[in-house]
Amino acid sequence: MFAGSTATPQLVIIGRNSRLVFSYYGYIVEDDIRAAIESAIKEFGDLHQVGKLDNVFLDTTELSVDLSQKFISLGGHDITYSADPSSNPGVVNTELISNVLSLSRGENTGISEIAVTAAALSDTVKTSFKVMTYPSGAQVVGFEEAESWNDHFYYLGDALWQRDQDTAQDGLYSLRSGNIPAPEIEDAVNWTLARTEFISDRDDTLAFAYKISSQLGSDGFEFCIDGTATEFPDGKWSGELDWTFAEYPVKAGKHFIDWDYFKWEYGFAGKDAAWIDIVRIPGVLSGIETGTASKGYDLISSYPNPFNSTAVLSFDLRSDSAPVLTVFNIEGELVFEKSAGSMKKGSNIFKIDLNGFDSGAYFCRIKADGQVINGKILYLK
Repeated sequence: MFAGSTATPQLVIIGRNSRLVFSYYGYIVEDDIRAAIESAIKEFGDLHQVGKLDNVFLDTTELSVDLSQKFISLGGHDITYSADPSSNPGVVNTELISNVLSLSRGENTGISEIAVTAAALSDTVKTSFKVMTYPSGAQVVGFEEAESWNDHFYYLGDALWQRDQDTAQDGLYSLRSGNIPAPEIEDAVNWTLARTEFISDRDDTLAFAYKISSQLGSDGFEFCIDGTATEFPDGKWSGELDWTFAEYPVKAGKHFIDWDYFKWEYGFAGKDAAWIDIVRIPGVLSGIETGTASKGYDLISSYPNPFNSTAVLSFDLRSDSAPVLTVFNIEGELVFEKSAGSMKKGSNIFKIDLNGFDSGAYFCRIKADGQVINGKILYLK
């Protein structure tokens, strides 16, 4: 027994031992039902994709994908497949035997998109997925148990990033953005940022996998190289985005990179988070005074943020001390330094005035008896 109609609701009862169907509109026989179903199937189409083709990090010599698990013919017809690396040739080699697609590393490295076509009778379905490969011996941070990555990452903003075992592009773990509340002030933004720094002796490529689950067009994810926001290759920064890849050229020298998840006041959606994994560092991780900051998880919060005149910095001290506040611009240059005077252990506040400075983001650092506390503020004239 079921109900449903786009116009008038109806009740359909199928007798257990009967070939007749009673409906609100009268009697019909089984042949009529079958004819109606076949007609609907023809309009709906015979061939359908029933499984997602996930993006692949190819760190092995070869990987096989069974395409018969991804497509179905409602009429039971044979399905034929074709596959073509449609971008960045040489990154991955493809071989298709019947319904099994084999992927193997090519001579080049980077990201390649594989176009897949399934065909049955007159129906065709086209889709694609991405494959990323790194050079042999590349330095990759996968946030796994045996890696010593934690001393090279530190966190700013309203929450800490955490290692996550529930979702990963490769291996067992990824790094997930911290849980941040919605701002209580209109047009304000809360944020949580993960940062690392590296030095490369040559022009090279930085790459990583990322995933987003946020409110579409509002809360979202941002990546910055040396303080400059860089658009993601897919152009997507919010909403629901499963694991995909980003790759950027970087010049020889010293660089810092940021992954920033931000939240406006409009509410929550999805997991309200972003993740990163398999970060390819083109050089040597250096870190920025991460010893106390990354292990002690000390953060500066500010109100309001952004601000256009004076902001109030809030922070916790582990002991009675005389902290010193330093402020750096986005290029890492010292622009402001001031002693906060004697303060007691526990929660404290300090007012900061940036009148006369350029608009933009600034990084704050408080040092007190070996304790290092970091934060980020946005000054708008």
